[in-house]
Amino acid sequence: MSDKKVHSVKRAVEVAARAFAFRKFNEVTVAEISQAAQCSTTTIYAIFGNKEGLFLEAMTHLLQTQVPEVRLNNRSALCRLVSFAEARVRSLSSPVVRGAVRAISGQIDTARTLVDHLAEQQCGKVIAILEPQIDACVQHNLLRPLGSDNLAYAIMAVTAYEPIVFGMLYGNDQSVDITGVLRKAFTPLVTPSGEVMLNQLLDEGPAYGVLSLASRNPPQHYQSTGRA
Repeated sequence: MSDKKVHSVKRAVEVAARAFAFRKFNEVTVAEISQAAQCSTTTIYAIFGNKEGLFLEAMTHLLQTQVPEVRLNNRSALCRLVSFAEARVRSLSSPVVRGAVRAISGQIDTARTLVDHLAEQQCGKVIAILEPQIDACVQHNLLRPLGSDNLAYAIMAVTAYEPIVFGMLYGNDQSVDITGVLRKAFTPLVTPSGEVMLNQLLDEGPAYGVLSLASRNPPQHYQSTGRA
């Protein structure tokens, strides 16, 4: 495949991801994606087989880009852990991800394999990011010694549940209380000394290296125009 065709296919996936995230599956056509991406319908069908195949590739592309990085700075491990958790909640609360979740839930028979694959892949990636910070927190008596895997899964579950459920139930009309989600995620896991530091982080936010919190910087809602 020529470089030109590779780039056109990549554009088609990116255009399709945004289209499927903000519009119903049946409202999106391969023809409009072809036109917007400057990628022929012949190429799209040759690569992806049909619209369902393009949908799966588009959702995979969209959700694989949603794992934030840990900010490696001279702050405490708990600060880095909370910063990552906040970035994760923000990412999962974004209009695009909410749209992707709704799109997948509307095509669950088509997307079931994709959901299982992404869940396994994302869990492994997030755990690899969290475990070094968790181990450091346990060593410094900031997190309870419940096992790195157990702590990582607890943080992942709580930081994902509310953003995803809100996205499915309310779309982009109701924002997530990010500070509240972080308190729910960490309060049962921290030691008494860890709780003191956690409260400082959540109360003072950026002064402790945590990304700006929802109460200080509410997310901007996407206003769909009905077009990709």
